[in-house]
Amino acid sequence: MPAPASPSERRYQLRPARADDAEFLFALKRAAYRDYVVATWGKWDDRWQRERFTANFDPHAMQIIVVDGRDAGALHIDWQVDPVFLLGIELLPDLRRRGIGSEVIRDLLTETATRGTDMRLQVLKSNPAARRLYERLGFLVYGASATHDLMRYTVDEAS
Repeated sequence: MPAPASPSERRYQLRPARADDAEFLFALKRAAYRDYVVATWGKWDDRWQRERFTANFDPHAMQIIVVDGRDAGALHIDWQVDPVFLLGIELLPDLRRRGIGSEVIRDLLTETATRGTDMRLQVLKSNPAARRLYERLGFLVYGASATHDLMRYTVDEAS
C-alpha cells in the first residue's frame, strides 16, 4: 500500500461532527444511499429513514470530511472494536470518483495497520461500484447476507 499523504498534502480534512450537522448528514445519507436502498428493498421511505436516522444520530461517533473548506462528506468508523469496523463513508455526488474516498480509506488502513488491527465493512450488493473500490484497496469478501457483502482488509494479507 502506498504511504499515506501527510496532513499538509491531503485533499481533505476531518473535523468532528456536531449536533447542528444533522440536517447535512441526513441529506448526505439520502444522496448516497437512496438509489441503492430502492434497488435492494424497492422503495425509500423518507419519513421512516429520517426517524431512524434521528433515533441513531450520535455526532460524537462521526467525522465530517471537508474538501476545499466545504463540508463534503461523512466518515463513521468504530475504533472500539477489533477488527475496526467502517460503518460508512459518504461523499456529496459532485465529489465522487475523484479519488477523495480512496484517499480517506487508504489513510484509515494505514492507521489500522499502525494499531495492528484489521478492518471490516459491509457493502450493499446493489452498489457494485463501492465493492469495486474496496476491492481495489485490498478488501476481500469473506461472507454475505441477502443484501450485503461482508468485506475485510487484513494487514497480514496486504503486506
